Parts: sequence; structure tokens; C-alpha cells
Amino acid sequence: MGRLFLAFVQYDDNTPPNQPPFTNDPSTWDLRQDYLISAGIDDWFLTDVLGWREGEKPLAGSPITRGLPKTDRNCCITSIADHDRVGWICACQILERVGTQTREQRPATRILLKIVNALSEEFGADRVRLVFSIVR
Repeated sequence: MGRLFLAFVQYDDNTPPNQPPFTNDPSTWDLRQDYLISAGIDDWFLTDVLGWREGEKPLAGSPITRGLPKTDRNCCITSIADHDRVGWICACQILERVGTQTREQRPATRILLKIVNALSEEFGADRVRLVFSIVR
């Protein structure tokens, strides 16, 4: 399955706790050059967590149908705005969808989930999100 998973992890370290998450510009990790993550994410993660299905229309409301976050002005992230399959998902939704699954995970998926978990513990799961594009 020839596809690339282009990902950014954002964490809101700039918005005071008494304001809604992502009110101010978040910090962004650009993972596009991490070839392990770009080419090695498990298909089950793309399907079950992000809502992507090869050759099928995604389900309405799935993260892959959201486009870019409305409040994001980060130039790295806006560079994927014209891709067909662009979306975002909050860490709390990722953690809920992955849950306590015991299925096999490739190193790329394990690393990405560890990054999301670590940032969620530090800033709160509602202040961490994954912005992504899937390119065929």
C-alpha cells in the first residue's frame, strides 16, 4: 500500500489553563522528515483511529474529514492544506480509540503513541493534537 503519513504533533503550552485549549498558537513538532513514522504507521491506526480506508470514502465526521484546525496559522501545517486527505485529532480521542488494545504495533506507531502520551501527561490530553495528511 504505497502511502505516506505526514504528521505534526501540537501541544498547547501557550494558552492559560482558564482559557479553552488552542486559544493561542501551540508549539508544533514537524514529523514529516521522520521516515520511520512517515512510512511505518500501522494500517489499523490509520483505519480505526483516523478513519482512513484505502480506496473508500471516509466516514462522515472521522478525523480525516476535518481538514486543518481552524485556528492554526503554523506555516509548516498550512503547507499540507491542499492535500486530499488532511485531518486532525485530539490526544484524548486517540487515547480513547486506542484504549487498552493489545494488538501488535510497529515501532512507528508505538513511538507516536508514546509522544502523544508524554505530552498529554504534561499538558493535558485536550491540549495535544495530531495534525496529519495521508498521501498516496
